Amino acid sequence: MINLDQNATTPVAEEVLAELVRCTREYPGNSSSGHSIGLTAGNFLEECRKRVATVLNAKHPSEIVFTSGGTESDNAAIEGIAYAMQQNGRNHLITSAIEHRAVLAPCEFLAKHGFELTVLPVNNVGCVRIEDVKKAIKPSTALISVMLANNEIGTIQPIAEICALAREKGIAVHTDAVQAAGKLAIDVQQLGINALSLSAHKFYGPKGVGVFYLREGTAYSPWMLGGTHEHNRRAGTVAVPQIGALTKALEYAEAKRIKHGTELRRLRDLLIKLVLEKVPGSHVNGDVKHCTPNTASIRFDGLYGGHLLRKLDALGVLASAGSACMWERTKPSHVLSALGLSDDQGSGTLRFSLGYDNTEAEIREVAEILARVVPEIRHNPPAEIQPPLVRASH
Repeated sequence: MINLDQNATTPVAEEVLAELVRCTREYPGNSSSGHSIGLTAGNFLEECRKRVATVLNAKHPSEIVFTSGGTESDNAAIEGIAYAMQQNGRNHLITSAIEHRAVLAPCEFLAKHGFELTVLPVNNVGCVRIEDVKKAIKPSTALISVMLANNEIGTIQPIAEICALAREKGIAVHTDAVQAAGKLAIDVQQLGINALSLSAHKFYGPKGVGVFYLREGTAYSPWMLGGTHEHNRRAGTVAVPQIGALTKALEYAEAKRIKHGTELRRLRDLLIKLVLEKVPGSHVNGDVKHCTPNTASIRFDGLYGGHLLRKLDALGVLASAGSACMWERTKPSHVLSALGLSDDQGSGTLRFSLGYDNTEAEIREVAEILARVVPEIRHNPPAEIQPPLVRASH
């Protein structure tokens, strides 16, 4: 298979898998236990916290909270900060129209429970305008949550500028950086954020483990209750082996980014160039100059993307119609609609997302396949409109 759906999930790197096995064997104890085996696991946990803090340039290891993944980290940041700020008389939230549902859903939930919500539009390449942020801010604004890089089109948002603006007003800023790790440099000091979310399976780690960065001094009310784990910010027995693998994966992905990031962008740009040359009626969504280096959102006139996805899958090419969490929808994603695309344009869009294991030969092969099958589908589309695969669950 040629895997060009790596924004959905990345394969676990061999050294990360080896670290997961090693940590499972060597740290079997509960890190909260007071005996020697527990203390050994607890000491390793704190070592991992320091290493993650180093990659993110956090001031203190205690600012790193380990979670079950990006969705939990987003929910914890948004609800935890919002409820804490509400106690200070602030109940207004700001987010953007192209956020992942893991951000939009908790914001919408809070809007039904005593909070006011402003959803910012984006321009035609998917970028939030600073002037819109300025206009949206109120004396009651508690939190701004805007993603660092979009999962569908890759657009990078002006987070540092948003943070500078918010800091003057005493407003907290959270960024969903799930799609950024291993693709962009993430420096929480340069960004100036209060909170950040990561998920290991997006950067060659295992599923089920993530990071929630919470800047020291940020108002926060624990979102998950039931114990004093993670410095009283996230209850539940800590998954030390998975955290060990996450730490190894983050270091691995950062090293790959530094050494091979330029090559990753070259391959993505080559894919776009070849597809636009070989497939008439193909167009790029978003802004490839201010975008994650691995992501290409391409729309094809005159076809339904689900049909093309199924055909590509049968030919050994993995791509996506958008977010993996929303694969079953036949309507265009909210991200593409926010760009101003029509339903037909959005429905004809596929996302190609590369990883560090992809090769130039694969990119050229995919371009040739698209040049062949897109005209075929346009001239003879399948009669049914349905998702690309039938699955038992999400």
